[in-house]
Amino acid sequence: MMPIWLLNDLFVAKEHRGKQISKGLIRAAQEHCKITKANGISLETEKSNVPGNALYPKMGFALDQEHNFYYWENPTPSSS
Repeated sequence: MMPIWLLNDLFVAKEHRGKQISKGLIRAAQEHCKITKANGISLETEKSNVPGNALYPKMGFALDQEHNFYYWENPTPSSS
């Protein structure tokens, strides 16, 4: 068994959107996942969340279309 990180409530204030902050936050979460040797990151978002649903696949997350659940798998996990 390996840990999986859960990303909840990624939100950037309206006045700071369009500045790549969301991508930076996700990259930081992915790096934390690698450092801690977790298996991946999971998150869920509303189907109506157009910006999020466009962003997560660009950041390497795969979509479970039935549930609108995304998962990013750490390419370098270590089970030891």
